[in-house]
Amino acid sequence: MRPLTSHERAYLQQRLDEGQPLFAELIPSSTLEGIYDYVLHHHCQGGFLTAVFDNDLFEAVTAADKENLARLVDICRFVYYYTPAKCRGSEKKVEAWLHIENV
Repeated sequence: MRPLTSHERAYLQQRLDEGQPLFAELIPSSTLEGIYDYVLHHHCQGGFLTAVFDNDLFEAVTAADKENLARLVDICRFVYYYTPAKCRGSEKKVEAWLHIENV
C-alpha cells in the first residue's frame, strides 16, 4: 500500500474522535489508546488487539484480559464503525497496514 498523506491521517483521527465519546466509558482506556496507535501510527499491538483487527474471534477471546473480555462486543463495534476497512478483517490486511508509512 502507498503511504498515507497527512490529510488521510487527519481524516482517520477525525473518525476515531467521532466514536470516542460514545465508547470512552465502555472501552478500557489502554485499549482505546492501542486502537488509536495502530490506526494512526501503524504500530503493532499486543495479541488481543491484533486478534481483534485480524477478525480472529477465538484468539481475541483467549488473549483478552478480564476487562477486555467483558467489553469485547463494544471494542468490536468501535473498530467496525470507526476504523477503515483496509486496516482490519484479516491477517493479510493487518500486515499490509503495519507496513504503511506516514508522509
